[in-house]
Amino acid sequence: MKLSALAVLIPSLLLGHSLQASAQDYQSFSGAGYSLTDEGDTDTSMFNLNSRYYFDGRAVLGPLNQFKFIEKISNISVGYQYNDSDIGLDYGNGQSSYFGSSNTHNLSASGEWFTGDFLIGGGYSYADSEVKVRSNDTYNTSYSRNSDAYFLTAGYLFSDDLLVKVNVNKYEGESAYVTMSASYNWQLGDVDYVGFTYSTDEDLDFHNLSAKYFMGLANESYLVMGADYIYDNSGDYEDDSWNANVNYYFNTKTSVSASYGNDESYSVGANHYFNKSYALGAYYASSNDTNDYDTYGVNFTAQF
Repeated sequence: MKLSALAVLIPSLLLGHSLQASAQDYQSFSGAGYSLTDEGDTDTSMFNLNSRYYFDGRAVLGPLNQFKFIEKISNISVGYQYNDSDIGLDYGNGQSSYFGSSNTHNLSASGEWFTGDFLIGGGYSYADSEVKVRSNDTYNTSYSRNSDAYFLTAGYLFSDDLLVKVNVNKYEGESAYVTMSASYNWQLGDVDYVGFTYSTDEDLDFHNLSAKYFMGLANESYLVMGADYIYDNSGDYEDDSWNANVNYYFNTKTSVSASYGNDESYSVGANHYFNKSYALGAYYASSNDTNDYDTYGVNFTAQF
């Protein structure tokens, strides 16, 4: 990684120094988020920080967080995430027969570099976890664990509207495996488009097809609709799932969103830019299926 890139990225993350190429072009995107999830006997809080720097400006399509579906712009990113969980199980006698806690720190870094129509990239992540367990029979235990993972990417841009990638993924203690993806942009107008991405694994056991429709409406309002379908035959059982989502932009700065999945999961959210650089969002997500949960979250974005 070049020192000049670090010199631009770090001040952007910590100080919010302006890197804006023009009124509607952005190169630096940083964010912070917090969420709280209640899943049965488990409460989990999550905090994250992230920053990504592009070596050229990204032009918005109207809304300040919407860009071209396929972009040929080299970039680097860093991220940090902290999860903290409290667990308790009550067997009906009025007392918790098992309880514990866990926390995980996760650091990550990645980058993509375009040279001509070729793409090369990679990433690395490191996780450090600590788990504490106690039960009513006075048995106590605690342990810590750390692990790392990395991936390498190679891709080729067949045209401005078609990008194909091959990824090699490696988790500590596991064999490396290969995934492949293809993204296609169908341009419908000056800004309107339909984008598709299909991905699978080397054994063709896992299939993921997603679509995104971006449409400009009257009076600087916009509509974004998306859908995902996953078919997984890599384990002992076949499984498939789908999810649909929609975002409505009242103008370039304010939007509301909603999603629904076949597992009876759903979410609602809102996001607002106070100016051209700073935004605040909030969301609620829930599921009434086997994994019953409720999640409340907020996030802050700074882009320049």
